[in-house]
Amino acid sequence: MIIIKEDESMKAVMRRIVSILTVIAVMTGTGLLTGCAVTAVVNDNAGPAYNVEASGVIDGWKPDSPAMLSIVEFVRDSVDETSDAYIPVEDRIAVFDMDGTLYGERFPTYFNDWLYIQRALYDEGYEAPAELKEFAKAWEDKVLKGIPIEDFDAKERELGPKLYEGLSSEEYYEVVRKFKQKPVWGFEGMDYGDAFFSPMVSLVEYLCENDYSVYIVSATYRDAVRVMTEGVLDEYVPADRVIGTDLLYVASGDTDRDSMFYELKPEDELVIGGKLFLKNQKTNKAAMIQQEIGKMPVLAFGNSTGDFSMATYTLQNKKYGGRAYMLLCDDTLRDYGDPDVAEAFKKKCDENGFYTVSMKDEFASFYPEGAQMLKEGQDAAVTDYSARENWAYYAEGENRAADLFIICPTVDTRDEYNMSLDDQKTKGNFIGALNMERGIYEESTRMFAPYYRQAAMKVYDLEAAEREPYMEMAYSDISAAFEYYLENENNGRPIILAG
Repeated sequence: MIIIKEDESMKAVMRRIVSILTVIAVMTGTGLLTGCAVTAVVNDNAGPAYNVEASGVIDGWKPDSPAMLSIVEFVRDSVDETSDAYIPVEDRIAVFDMDGTLYGERFPTYFNDWLYIQRALYDEGYEAPAELKEFAKAWEDKVLKGIPIEDFDAKERELGPKLYEGLSSEEYYEVVRKFKQKPVWGFEGMDYGDAFFSPMVSLVEYLCENDYSVYIVSATYRDAVRVMTEGVLDEYVPADRVIGTDLLYVASGDTDRDSMFYELKPEDELVIGGKLFLKNQKTNKAAMIQQEIGKMPVLAFGNSTGDFSMATYTLQNKKYGGRAYMLLCDDTLRDYGDPDVAEAFKKKCDENGFYTVSMKDEFASFYPEGAQMLKEGQDAAVTDYSARENWAYYAEGENRAADLFIICPTVDTRDEYNMSLDDQKTKGNFIGALNMERGIYEESTRMFAPYYRQAAMKVYDLEAAEREPYMEMAYSDISAAFEYYLENENNGRPIILAG
């Protein structure tokens, strides 16, 4: 029996009920993880430093990392003039993708994209045109709530550059520098200018120390990457070794925006014309390597299918046995990883002959020292329960005496810590579990049952302190769902809480 205090809120009562059910769940081997939202800070990203000369380990990598050890072996052979695998200095070329490879892309999305959204909607010193604001708001909803945008790629190519139309290169650089000073979404102790993967920065340094020429080949705007790397990688990757998506520059006095037929005047300056010159993704990456470098790389690093063309082109370097490495976004303790996405991506990499890097298992450190992930993210990351697709049952059964708010027990047995709301198979199991209890209540109650990012059974492999953030993620969703129900549907009706 649970005694409800006179001044106790319904949310507090719910939290106590859930706490009891959670204890029962642990004892019986089932997870019932719900309750109030608490922001949890996890992970000190600082990792041990290693001396490459002494141990053969690159800073920030675990000593037994298969990918790191294979890279070290490749590089050692490539610089050994007595080795059959020796590569002359002029042919030691390595290419790196940017977002997701050198730099984080899950807070909450790509650098280019989040910069656009923040400038269009929240920059107090800039008033974006209405059309761009409308697109930016839809884009923000796409990123944070998963609401799709019809013909998004075409709209992004058209409207993305317009936000910077008329800016000189230096003015654009200042826009990027200003954004770099903002705190990273979902983290403490890290600004956007710092959000590089420490092990990958060390890898770039290691390659350069072995006389490799390192290029960044990114779908991010080229001039944005040049600014992003300032103070972090520009010592190793100067501006002329950055290849990216190109904004079209035109003369300020060219009203026709046709540089082929306009002669630059002394009073003119080059400004962004509001269009793209080239989108550097997929096969364009390989083509731009050929156009700008003129040689095939021997090493390529990426993290998505957008990098496959660049990787395949590198593998075509039969003279030196080119290799490609792909990062897997499988770390959910130090980043907003997605094990399901990582698992599917690994299969594609294996099929294409690419090496893979488990960020979870092979990175000793992650982001710079002092960066800490807020497991719950920011308020916008809480599931949107105004969207009916986020409810398994919503007001099921009208004209009943009471309401039933039912919390589904854990049905997620996959190799992850929290259920993904995009996981249709587990959602099916979710419905099945609810239906086992539904018959008890359906004749007398309206049924409300939210989908939520429940903690999977795998969390019980963790120590209690490590487990708590994943439980809190589930709590945050249930709390948001219950609050939405109270504000929009309850109207003083009796409530049964069940799980």
